[in-house]
Amino acid sequence: MIKGLADPPPSSQTPLPPLIYGNDVLSKGNNISWLHALTAGLLAASGRIEGDEVVIAPKVAGQVVVVNKDKGDPVQPGELLARISSEQLQAQWDRTGPARPQ
Repeated sequence: MIKGLADPPPSSQTPLPPLIYGNDVLSKGNNISWLHALTAGLLAASGRIEGDEVVIAPKVAGQVVVVNKDKGDPVQPGELLARISSEQLQAQWDRTGPARPQ
């Protein structure tokens, strides 16, 4: 067995955070050697894990004239992300008004 993989870290070092591997947390008991083996060569850094990505598409064609959010900003359901100027849609609206059920 490789000595460095089986030895727990000296008490003067800050212990590594738990590592989740599948459904197991590898940080205690016999799993300590797995923790060192799996984290060898990895860099620990602060940051955030991105959540779900959603593809959005407008219901009408037009030019984006206002963008209310930047990449990475959190959003809430129903929140206005951008405003689209559609001259053709506005011209049609001006001629006919809102669509009326038949």
